[in-house]
Amino acid sequence: AGTIGGLKYGVAKDVTIHAVKVLNPSGYTSWIVEALDWIAANAIHPAVVSMSLGGSGQSPSYEAGVNACFDAGITVVVAAGNSNDDANNFSPAFVPAAITVASSTDRDERSSFSNYGTAIDIFAPGSDIVSAAHDSVDGSATMSGTSMACPHVSGAAAIILEFQPNYSPGAVLDMMLATAMKDEISDVQGSPNVLLHLDADTFNVTTTTTPFPGDTGFGFYVLDGPCVSDPSTGCATSDNFPGEYGNMTSCTLMPAPSGILRIEAFETEAQYDKLTIGGTDYTGDLAAVASVQGTRLGGAIRWSSDNSVRKTGWKICNYNPNNAPSTTTTTTTTDTPYNGEGFTFQVTGPCGLDASGCATSDNYPDPYGVSTTCTLVPVPSGGKLHIVDFSTEARYDKLTVEGIEVSGGMDDVGNAGLQDITITQPISWSADYSMSGTGWKICNVDPSGGSTTATTTSTTTTVTTTTTTTT
Repeated sequence: AGTIGGLKYGVAKDVTIHAVKVLNPSGYTSWIVEALDWIAANAIHPAVVSMSLGGSGQSPSYEAGVNACFDAGITVVVAAGNSNDDANNFSPAFVPAAITVASSTDRDERSSFSNYGTAIDIFAPGSDIVSAAHDSVDGSATMSGTSMACPHVSGAAAIILEFQPNYSPGAVLDMMLATAMKDEISDVQGSPNVLLHLDADTFNVTTTTTPFPGDTGFGFYVLDGPCVSDPSTGCATSDNFPGEYGNMTSCTLMPAPSGILRIEAFETEAQYDKLTIGGTDYTGDLAAVASVQGTRLGGAIRWSSDNSVRKTGWKICNYNPNNAPSTTTTTTTTDTPYNGEGFTFQVTGPCGLDASGCATSDNYPDPYGVSTTCTLVPVPSGGKLHIVDFSTEARYDKLTVEGIEVSGGMDDVGNAGLQDITITQPISWSADYSMSGTGWKICNVDPSGGSTTATTTSTTTTVTTTTTTTT
């Protein structure tokens, strides 16, 4: 608590801290999970949960508790653990929805005790940390552990939410990663090499009370790299646009404030030169980014190019949601019978059914709504799942099939092994508070009918922009 918000040692000195007791001095997992459920239901928003605790193993109960807070829009920050081991083997450190913090030293080394690995999201100071002592009103104590690193990140999350109170947990993490120091830590043992770093300039660009200093009031700040922001239009471009961008370039953009994304030009080397929006990498041409056209901007946007082929790059714009240009979508659909007559879904929630009995996300093929959920019961059970189309915000907007969560694009569907899986239980869908994609279309196919090829959809999106010049 002293590191999060103490008057002398606190990262975020103006926060309000609420103690939720779960240890005495140790405790049961059920106590901790019940506390998380209580926070999810009762927290005053915006809110951050800081958890300097944990144990060995992957606990489904911990994951459910963290996910409850995440789904309620509450950022959860957890300690990686002090066993010099893979954090994926510990709870709640393994939980993807949590921000898992490893410890670094004042020499920018991984602390010798700190857990590590792919479950780590960020490093923060955790060795020989001075903070408030518990046994007096003005004393101090020096301690080491990922329990000391965790509250540094919790305080940083609180500062971000002070400036962007509507940020989702994913957007909070995106902001941290966008401003973090890269490749500073030695001996990361397979962890992401990012070190917590916030400064005043970060929050000069994210305030929600001051419009972007341009003609439209909406735009992008370039946090690093050679990309170009045009305050007169609220748009940003790759370096040299519309000429070819450079090799081995990278940049980070932060929308200010969060508006509607319009991609007016996009031409990059497929697979290699990437614009990362909402955690998903986009490469190729305009068709490749059709799923994010017209979506609400959330966290940072990142660009990177490799050392080979160069293209003309991209132009993206941040528009006021009340004054965004129209997007015209033309959809051509070719139906191939899949012999699934009589196989369909019973839908609870805003998801839809089309004439063929296939189910879709709400508004499909337009972007689905935020904070939505629905349940699909296969009728009858035992059919084969055919996923016709799939585009959701990676990591956060999830379809759960037979206990397997999938998000992202069609490649992620393939990697999860869901295509043609037998459906024996209800399918659930949940979208979080921030970005949305075009969603999904799935079919329940009669397993005796042979081919599961159902519907192929191609979409062409045209963006019309009107520019007004005042003299």
